[in-house]
Amino acid sequence: MSKLRQAVVVIHGMGEQRPMQFLRDFVAAAIPAPDGADKATYYSKPDRMSELFELRRYLAPPSATHPQTELYEYYWAHHMSGNRMGHLLPLLKTLLLRWPWNIAGSLRAMWATLWVLVLGIAFTAWKIGPKLGFSDTRNLLVGVGIHASVATLLVVLIGLMLSWTVGAFGDVARYLNPHPQNVAIRQKIRSEAVSLLRRLQSSGKFHRIIVVGHSLGSFVALDALIHLWIECNHIYAPLGAGDEQTPVQDKLSELEAAAEHLCACEAAGRGLEQAREDYTARQRDLWRELRQYGNPWLVTDFVSVGSPLAHASMLLGSRSDPVRALQERYELPRCPPEWEEKKRHQRGFAYPLPELEPKSKPKPAPLRTLHDAAFFAPTRWTNIWFPAPMGLLGDIFAGPVAPEFGPGVTDRPVTSRRLARYVPVLPHILYFKWPDEAGDPDSAVGALRAALELRSWKWAKAEPASLDD
Repeated sequence: MSKLRQAVVVIHGMGEQRPMQFLRDFVAAAIPAPDGADKATYYSKPDRMSELFELRRYLAPPSATHPQTELYEYYWAHHMSGNRMGHLLPLLKTLLLRWPWNIAGSLRAMWATLWVLVLGIAFTAWKIGPKLGFSDTRNLLVGVGIHASVATLLVVLIGLMLSWTVGAFGDVARYLNPHPQNVAIRQKIRSEAVSLLRRLQSSGKFHRIIVVGHSLGSFVALDALIHLWIECNHIYAPLGAGDEQTPVQDKLSELEAAAEHLCACEAAGRGLEQAREDYTARQRDLWRELRQYGNPWLVTDFVSVGSPLAHASMLLGSRSDPVRALQERYELPRCPPEWEEKKRHQRGFAYPLPELEPKSKPKPAPLRTLHDAAFFAPTRWTNIWFPAPMGLLGDIFAGPVAPEFGPGVTDRPVTSRRLARYVPVLPHILYFKWPDEAGDPDSAVGALRAALELRSWKWAKAEPASLDD
């Protein structure tokens, strides 16, 4: 590798998205202007990593403050064509058939609205339906004549609303429901996302990869990382037969200690912020240590924006298989990772790889590998969302994810000086629309740039010598 390069992969959310639409908004928000310049510099280039001819990549050239950055979009909306109202029924059932105290605060307004609509329709049918019987033809014709214009308007409005609802939420309902008719689509979307990340990782061009998922794209990103990690976590450069050096892996031990302290602070309800900062610092140290031992994992950061992963207990879990049980079985990740119990009541994230032990005598300690759901040991997770006061005035689909996925997640509630930020639902699509607010660390763009940390010359240059020739 002749120079340091970093790649950012962005994954769009629900709805009938057009190719490059999301990436253009993201690049305008994420790329900072070089010191002394009025605006950011970036170029559109051919995308040789993706298999879709509709896509291009953006390249931000290196400067005194950040390495060369290449930005890619994983586009999946074309796989979701043909959404129907029937696809929404499992999602509506999941939301409606719950007591209000089992619904997240940001979704209770939606829950109440849906029930008002359901009960209103039922009451109207009960009261008015009998009066429109075919035996009373004269009244029927008069009623239809009087209300024809109103009925037409209502049909048009309801049709438009249903069309938008099916187009947007049909994606969510189909992707999150492993019904046999959805499995092929889920498989296609996940496999293409993994393939893109795999090509970037194996290309030899990049020293670092950042993955960003917006809305439903955060589910796609998380699934892709789960499966890519399973391909990578056991890969290390084997120690030679004459190598008497014992693998130290002190950064792994330090991270495990930091995670113990973080979990203790969470249980005690104090010192959590400082413990989380220490844990995230150790994550980067561990990532570099893995690279020094030949592990191919390049993903340093996962950034979720406006993510419904905040409602994982409802969307991913069930009464028989709650999210916590899925994490304990390594089917879902946790940050810090789920602990593995060891001998003498010890626990950690890793276990020995005997096939990589040096053959020298006396026998040194074997190299340890992180388990199959532990990619949030070397990879940081930042979650960004607009809170919704009163459960309505903001992004009702998003929220904090640390309660579901662990105290190692950095939750960043953000705000804006624009009134549109308080319009119900609308902020869900406005995270990248206000790049002029980047100077405010509490804005969506300010929090995004801090999470991406594209100005990474110092820690990037500390990579193993083989990675920054």
